[in-house]
Amino acid sequence: NTLLKVPCLTLRNNTERTVTAEVGSNQVVGADPEKIMAGYRRIASGELGECERPPLWDGRAAARIAQILSDKL
Repeated sequence: NTLLKVPCLTLRNNTERTVTAEVGSNQVVGADPEKIMAGYRRIASGELGECERPPLWDGRAAARIAQILSDKL
């Protein structure tokens, strides 16, 4: 979870939220046990540093949408 700055491993070959991999808060490692363990070791060692939050992932999407709708009406 990027709001909590907790790194994530996605145990699939893809993710719908590619931005999380782009900013480094998520590693897409697939189902291969060696890749999973390598990803875990990168996290556990601190090699990745602090997780970044993707732009606009601040929990305020509903407020922004409401403001846009209000401005349009």
